[in-house]
Amino acid sequence: MICGGECGAFNPLLIECLTDISGFLEKELQTNTSGIKNKLEIQKVTDELLSNNDLSVSGQML
Repeated sequence: MICGGECGAFNPLLIECLTDISGFLEKELQTNTSGIKNKLEIQKVTDELLSNNDLSVSGQML
């Protein structure tokens, strides 16, 4: 829905990052093995994305 533009406007960099890791996320959701290591890695990626000054939503910086 995000990639199809059905959920509003998203930063193209964010969509690219989500697309890049979509296989990993889908696998994790299917296997339901979100251990501490995976949670920490997901948190690390999320923190890096949110700290990037290039990300914005509707013209506003996050």
